[in-house]
Amino acid sequence: MPIAGSAIGKDGLSDKIPGSSVVMSDPAERIARSSVGSTGLAEGVPGSTTRIAETSEGLTEPSKSVAGLSEGISESSGSITESSAVMDGLSGSSTAIHAGGYDSSFIDDSGYQMPSGEIGFSNTEITGGHISTTAVTPDGKEASVDLYNAAQYEKPSSPYSVVSASDGSQWYQIASGEGMGSFYQTPQFTGDVSEAVQAASAFPGMAEGTSLRTVGDGVIEASHQDGGSSLWYSSAHYQEPDAPHDNIRASDGVGWYAMHPRAATPYFENETFNAADIGAMPHGGSPGADISGQREFTMAYNRAQFQNFMPGYEEQVSHVNPTRSKDGLIEVRHANGSGTAFYDKTMYQAPRGDHKVYEDARGGQWYAVPGTPTVERRPVYEGGKPVYDGDKLRTVNVENIRYKSTLNKFEGLKKRDVNDRKPPNLKKR
Repeated sequence: MPIAGSAIGKDGLSDKIPGSSVVMSDPAERIARSSVGSTGLAEGVPGSTTRIAETSEGLTEPSKSVAGLSEGISESSGSITESSAVMDGLSGSSTAIHAGGYDSSFIDDSGYQMPSGEIGFSNTEITGGHISTTAVTPDGKEASVDLYNAAQYEKPSSPYSVVSASDGSQWYQIASGEGMGSFYQTPQFTGDVSEAVQAASAFPGMAEGTSLRTVGDGVIEASHQDGGSSLWYSSAHYQEPDAPHDNIRASDGVGWYAMHPRAATPYFENETFNAADIGAMPHGGSPGADISGQREFTMAYNRAQFQNFMPGYEEQVSHVNPTRSKDGLIEVRHANGSGTAFYDKTMYQAPRGDHKVYEDARGGQWYAVPGTPTVERRPVYEGGKPVYDGDKLRTVNVENIRYKSTLNKFEGLKKRDVNDRKPPNLKKR
């Protein structure tokens, strides 16, 4: 799963570099080995490191300055700055990063999807604790990539992954631009139970019995042991949602928003009213108002279902209107004509007025909003047309419930701007 282990060598400094104060042995090869690819950071997660094509040429007539590399790049006080790739300035070596020889169908043991083809790098700059470069992916998309030494920088506030260097140092990797997806690739899972080890390695601390299925770029469906399911969204691709969620991190350091599973409602029979609007139920004198034995049986069944579903709700229920239960809304009527609307907390914003919170038998949380009874006169329709008795519109009395507030649903997740990235702050010494 983890994105690139950045391998930056620092040993073998023996040959004097003209015009610098540093002794290096084959520095071109050392820098050329800097990698941006996939290395398993979690214990037991095999990884594969993509490498810049190596060169056997030494540093000959360098046109750029190299300074302060005596302790390796992670502690460098100088910089390497080039108008093109660092490797071009050193020895004319290739700036292409190869994906370890794997094609797009390869998936390593962590579930990480290896990038295929070559990634070209240019405009690379290396300073103390910071590496920046411009990458061009195989499909021609460009990305700005920055790596910050974790020993010198605070954790970034914008999305990042964590990569490791060959000297054991860790770096925060931040990518932006249209090609940034190559550096925040979504782990690939099918939901099969055989992937349990890979899934647990990709998301340490994941609840036992959870299976994962990749459903889109930056989106994973998690199926839980209790039968519920929820969606997880990569912070690299999506803005943080307002709806209830947990912030989790994958083994490569990328943050994910694990949405809370929606409450699972029991099955309710349809009582004969078929009212689509909240609060609407037939009143005496309206068609279907006579309660048959079958309807009485249905109402009793629904009452029992609701009482088992919401055991902490003590008020006596006479009717259950389940017509919008799939939208996370259940309305009940009481013997005195009043009502209560129950809203799934994972789907609706908190009400401002009078309300309570109840927990269902499966642990789901619901806002309970009380309502007062009213009676409305509504026209009678047949075949989609109003019915008239002579020149008088036929109407029917319909009991309704008036609520002081109607809850709004949370908005869907929004895509993150590919350029929405901020550099981290230096640690205070």
